[in-house]
Amino acid sequence: LNTTHHVPGIGQIYTRSGWDTHATWVNLTAGPYTESHAHQDQGSLMIYKDGWLAYDANIDSKSGLMQATNAHGLVRVDSAGTAIKQIASTTSRVHALATGPGWTYAATDLLPAYKNHASIQKMQREMVYLAPDVVVVYDRVQSTAGTTQTWQLATPTQPAISGGTATISNAGHQLKVTRLAPSAGPLSTYSFASTADYTGGWRLDETVAGGDQRYLHVLAIDNAATTIATAGDPMHPGTTLMLSNGKTVTVTFNRDTFGGTLTIDGVTTQLVAGVTPLAE
Repeated sequence: LNTTHHVPGIGQIYTRSGWDTHATWVNLTAGPYTESHAHQDQGSLMIYKDGWLAYDANIDSKSGLMQATNAHGLVRVDSAGTAIKQIASTTSRVHALATGPGWTYAATDLLPAYKNHASIQKMQREMVYLAPDVVVVYDRVQSTAGTTQTWQLATPTQPAISGGTATISNAGHQLKVTRLAPSAGPLSTYSFASTADYTGGWRLDETVAGGDQRYLHVLAIDNAATTIATAGDPMHPGTTLMLSNGKTVTVTFNRDTFGGTLTIDGVTTQLVAGVTPLAE
């Protein structure tokens, strides 16, 4: 069976490192938001390895009805201190989906979920999953002056912050989140248990002013990326990773348009538009 699966009807991309019980599982949401009781989770990222490392905070809610963007792992835009909602009867788009030996690439346009809201001009997320245990995430977000943008990740345990990194520990594993861009913006944590409907759960927050922002993060489980460095140039930002399996990987993204490059041990693949049919 293919370890990557796209379900366009419900807007889900699933990819995993293998079919063993200890495999790493990664999920990215982008597609139809068709029910009023569905969650505002377009663009959200979840990661599982023997237990949740990044999740939907509703798992630790009493009702399961906490729909808002602040319960999910995405980039939230606030206006006048209130999160701008995603709107039902909209469809986010998967702009690109491709796989190769040991990797999966996805590019998503999430702007439709905000249904022409005047405060948001761009909302895009790209992801490169490097099996088994590294995820590189690039976000392009543009919002009007006076708004704030928060890159957030919902987690089952409190993230431990050190400078531009945060570590989430659960189920015998550690997920290290390394921020490469933007260079500014403090990391902080929020306890979901401070809200009556939640019995637990945390959120990692990185808040910056509105504007035309770019975010680049590396998420690595159990020190799977032994070295993380910036790469590329201002118009093609990226990262070079030394992986614990011995591979050297460089991922770059186009600053303003979908696409980029993936270089593994000197062999480069262009990351381009188009959804490649996946073998079952």
